[in-house]
Amino acid sequence: MFRTIFDKERKQWSGPKTESIFNPHSSLGNVILNVLQVNGSRVAQICADTGNRTTFDELHTLTVRVAKRLRNFEFEKGQVIFFLTNNSADIPVLVFAAMCLGCPVASLPSFHSKMEYFQHLSAVKPKYVFCDLEYYAIMKDCISNLKIEAKFFTFGGQIEESVSINNLFEKDNIDLYFVPTKVNGITDTAFIIQTSGTSGIPKAICFSHAAILDKIRRLSQIIRSTDVVLGFENWHFVTGVRVLFGATLNGSTRIVNEGSFSPERFFDLVERFEVTFALNSVIEISQLLDHPRIESADLSSLKYYTCGGMKIPYEIVQKMNKYLKGGRFCHNYGMTELLGSVAINLYHTRNASAGQLISGCEVKIINERGERLGVDEDGELCIRQPYPFLRHLLDDDHENEIVHNNFDNEGFFATGDIAHFDQNNDLFIIGRKKDLFKSCGDYTVIPIEMEEFLNQIDGVQQSCVVPIPDVRYHNLPAAVIVKTKRSNCSAESIYDAVRDNFAPYKHLQGGVYFVDSLPLTNSGKVVRHLVTEMAINLYDKQKNR
Repeated sequence: MFRTIFDKERKQWSGPKTESIFNPHSSLGNVILNVLQVNGSRVAQICADTGNRTTFDELHTLTVRVAKRLRNFEFEKGQVIFFLTNNSADIPVLVFAAMCLGCPVASLPSFHSKMEYFQHLSAVKPKYVFCDLEYYAIMKDCISNLKIEAKFFTFGGQIEESVSINNLFEKDNIDLYFVPTKVNGITDTAFIIQTSGTSGIPKAICFSHAAILDKIRRLSQIIRSTDVVLGFENWHFVTGVRVLFGATLNGSTRIVNEGSFSPERFFDLVERFEVTFALNSVIEISQLLDHPRIESADLSSLKYYTCGGMKIPYEIVQKMNKYLKGGRFCHNYGMTELLGSVAINLYHTRNASAGQLISGCEVKIINERGERLGVDEDGELCIRQPYPFLRHLLDDDHENEIVHNNFDNEGFFATGDIAHFDQNNDLFIIGRKKDLFKSCGDYTVIPIEMEEFLNQIDGVQQSCVVPIPDVRYHNLPAAVIVKTKRSNCSAESIYDAVRDNFAPYKHLQGGVYFVDSLPLTNSGKVVRHLVTEMAINLYDKQKNR
């Protein structure tokens, strides 16, 4: 499933040539109903807080019940449903019902600002809003200001003219015969997922039914029907969608986690439910390794423990693998625009690369002139998949902007990442193209290279290397660092370490600055342009003393 094949003549790398078992023209709803029926009395999900178990049969009954009731409210194909609610056991049923009706689903986590909600709603233009009572006033105000007519459904009760979500779940003797709305699985939108925003304003990306079905099937090697799956990622993000549909379509049992991540909660849930597949961010994994309970926690049930979102230091890979008894710690590479993973390193026996390609994925690496490069040559990573994302959606303030979907005339998506393949066909991510900067004339600084080194220094929890603009040297490298607890490292020791291990143009002439935390996206990625602003302000203050 994860193996890279290199075509030397075409200078193109590909994953295994396999076809998806799903009909690409079908709807997610149609496939889901079939999977729920096939898996019958097996447990589909367990609520972590209450211990309540729901079988696939019960999910099927609830999905049909809710879909029929929503159809009575005149829900129609193509009408967007926007969710603003925390994770709960009711979410899968509502999402599955939406898929059965051909209604695209959009959502955001509950910790955004009113302005951010307004921008997203302006882009997706929902016909229906499903939200918690506490967010009703904000949502109603946003919808009103946008002059959109939308029907409200509320979690936790009814308010004004809203419909209580509980009404959709009320038991009755409803006929379970149901025919999902017909869609074109290849061209119709199933999900609208927001990007993380590391490179600027987050974008709303439309994905088809076929794209989700195809990607889940190609990742089925690491999620099996016997698995118990745990993910702390919000279901609003691409990894959350992957966990929801990956577990369901592969017949696994999913742990419904309504709480936020903490090392103690992770250890408790893994031990209590004997979790076999877990997914966390690199930052969360670092917290686990720093927690004293890591030495005594029983992680023997874990078969696959995966992470992504950013490049992971090999030291973390080695440390975590020591605590997995018979399991594997896996790092994957992907992005929202690619609907998650396109490469996975299952074994980490040779290196900390992004690993081998998934099936159906084709890759080329190009230079600045668009020419294809070969083995061990750094260039921009471009990827082609069977069902790429359909389009970006823009809010009203940006609707006149030209959107560059970054697809070339061969159908390859330009990721903006600098990468290369080695002789073993392992993929190595060097860094973001736009994150690289010039210093001391025409010398290129690769921030991630320096950050990997800094993160291994005792006392450094997290680092970010950014440019300080300078007339004479073009840019001065600076490091913004979060210390670990009880850290004794100093600005001088950090500077000296870089000086002793890197070329002069990479020396931290822009300074070393310690902060309590770095600005992060909701998915745990560092927002570099904000760190750059922080560093420039700190540099100016230090310079003017």
